[in-house]
Amino acid sequence: MTGSLLDSGEVIFALWSATNRVLQRRLSSDLVCRPSFETVATRPPQDEDFAGPANASAYERRAPSGRACILPGHAPSDSVAASSNIFDDRTVPSEPLSLPLARFTLVEVNDRPVAPCLRLATSLAGKIAADLGAAVLKIEPPGGDPVRRMPPLLPTGESALFHFLNTSKRSVVLDLDSESGRASLQRLLGKADAVLFEEPASVASLARTSRATPIEIAAFPVEMDAATRPVSELVLQALGGLMHMIGEPARKPLKLGGHQASYAAGLTAFTGLAAALAAREAGQRAPAVRVSLAEVVQWVNWKAASGAAATGASPGREGRNSEFQVVPCRDGHVAVVYTLTQWPALRRLIADPRLEDPRFATRAGRRQHIAALYEILTPWFADKSREEIGRTAQAKGVPFGPIFTPAELLANEQYLARSFLAEVAHPTADRLLMPQLPVQWNGRSFAPRPAPSLEQAELAA
Repeated sequence: MTGSLLDSGEVIFALWSATNRVLQRRLSSDLVCRPSFETVATRPPQDEDFAGPANASAYERRAPSGRACILPGHAPSDSVAASSNIFDDRTVPSEPLSLPLARFTLVEVNDRPVAPCLRLATSLAGKIAADLGAAVLKIEPPGGDPVRRMPPLLPTGESALFHFLNTSKRSVVLDLDSESGRASLQRLLGKADAVLFEEPASVASLARTSRATPIEIAAFPVEMDAATRPVSELVLQALGGLMHMIGEPARKPLKLGGHQASYAAGLTAFTGLAAALAAREAGQRAPAVRVSLAEVVQWVNWKAASGAAATGASPGREGRNSEFQVVPCRDGHVAVVYTLTQWPALRRLIADPRLEDPRFATRAGRRQHIAALYEILTPWFADKSREEIGRTAQAKGVPFGPIFTPAELLANEQYLARSFLAEVAHPTADRLLMPQLPVQWNGRSFAPRPAPSLEQAELAA
């Protein structure tokens, strides 16, 4: 099982009530990056704001499992002195560790209300860069990024989604409808390596022609001339063919949970960003990067379109005719999955002589007689727990998947061993558990800093 970005805002919300109890068991020391909540003087951004990246240093701690963890941002301290610069309130640790993107500076522009699916993609691309050490400055409109008010909401009234998507960033409020606001943005872009923004954007022409490499996130390909077309996660999954494949064949198609189009596009935008930064560092002229969510959805679902082109038939909702199904067990459900080479191991696991029937000897035969096959398989699960099924199946080399609730992930053996849920400080709610990036750097993980509060955002122009 691997870490996932499936719907981390929902996961954070579900974990909230159990956090304090579990933290007492898991962590015995206060080794987290505490945010600074200083009052920053109101002024336009200055050249020195890009004197160096906010995450130029990192801090190593040892998790209970003995794994190292890189924490970008502030060193542990009870207070951080007030600063007049956006990026200069950092302390040099006793044992500095270099973060992969610490030498890069990025601007993430959120200048006007756009479809949430676009904003979430932009925010995720910036989050990954920030957690990997880049100095990411988030430009928010007066009143703040609307994602700050998107559900699910924590008991404090804050958005769990915003907290997840904006870790390790700094924030500044700019009125980009004003001449002074655009002038401030132009100064910042003149010092940045790249700029993330959405289409449509009132400052698109400025972002595309600045020194910073433009990373543009749009709903549709540029050839469609559809910048103002209404769009949503649901619409994109429908247009991209994903919904045609989800659900029961006799019922209407279903949407995948979470923000799948947005997050896949955010990962794609980060890929383009990383390639652009590599080109700049190599002395090449980095081309403009553009990502459209509609194309991303088709790309991640490539097998369906390729299969339709090859066979003339579109893969669809199979329901009870599906080769792999979810079956009930004593305390929940389990996903029944196996490969062609694991069929003998599955037969030994279930230990029912009826599985020796020649009808089931080949994959084609099993698919043809799928109802009869599951009549044999399903009763084996009924009196067993998910934990027992998972343990027994793993011992036999069969990858059955017990289905967990978000709250159960707190006690999941793999996540505990990896310290995957990092402790993040919060100004009013003590601490949050936040998923770390599902990637390691020389055996180390990247623990995020807290998302900036609107009170921390520097008011400028």
